[in-house]
Amino acid sequence: MILTNEERNSPLWMKLKPHFEAKLARYRADNDKSEDVLVTEKRRGKIAELKDLIELGSDKPKPDLE
Repeated sequence: MILTNEERNSPLWMKLKPHFEAKLARYRADNDKSEDVLVTEKRRGKIAELKDLIELGSDKPKPDLE
């Protein structure tokens, strides 16, 4: 699934995308720390989900894995 041009230019998406990108940057920075394996794996899952959400705004379709 990807957003339409209208959805990508909506005020809601314009507000959400930078929020997702900032969270992604924080999680990536935190992921560089040495921590428990479970904490790291949980964070990597969050990173993957945020990347998927941000990808919704791409104009290139991504194949669904589900």
